[in-house]
Amino acid sequence: MVSCVGIMVAYKIVERAKKAWLYGGLALAEGVGLVSTLEASKHPPFPLGGSVVLFGDELALGLGTPFRELCEMDWLGLEVSGRRGSKPSEWLDRGWAKKLGGRPAPTLFLGAFQWPSSAPEAAMRAIERAIEASGPVLWLAPPWAAEASRAMELRQRPPHGVFCADALDIPLGPDGRQPTAMGYAGWAGALWKWLT
Repeated sequence: MVSCVGIMVAYKIVERAKKAWLYGGLALAEGVGLVSTLEASKHPPFPLGGSVVLFGDELALGLGTPFRELCEMDWLGLEVSGRRGSKPSEWLDRGWAKKLGGRPAPTLFLGAFQWPSSAPEAAMRAIERAIEASGPVLWLAPPWAAEASRAMELRQRPPHGVFCADALDIPLGPDGRQPTAMGYAGWAGALWKWLT
């Protein structure tokens, strides 16, 4: 006789696989496979048994809902700390970055900001230094910032990195800068697939 616990575990595994497949398939790389597009980039280790902190501007807020669902599949905690219209320099000047630090390791920090024309590297590096004791920072390049993300990726220093979504087909809203709900879900799925 199969126990109720066994049935629950099997159900959870099937649901996890379906959700990961659905989210991962929403944003497909143009002309090439997602894995081949992103596997050459370095990324920080996923904090198994740890937690994830997603911080930034409205991109972090939009990405938070679908990414939380993916984290919950693996019983992984996610904290979303987003401030609309904020910039990395404001996170330093107002002390928000310092408040992110001091968490028990391992924590993976995901920084999502809109980059005006290029990545604000000095502020990003300062944020990394402010919270590095708790864990690495992975920067999520906006899906439209192809040139900026490639330049940032070339200048990265391990273990920190950049997740470049410019090769993915992520639907954007009318302003051309905010992903749609489906776009955020696809972006979250692609990020999850790359991290795990």
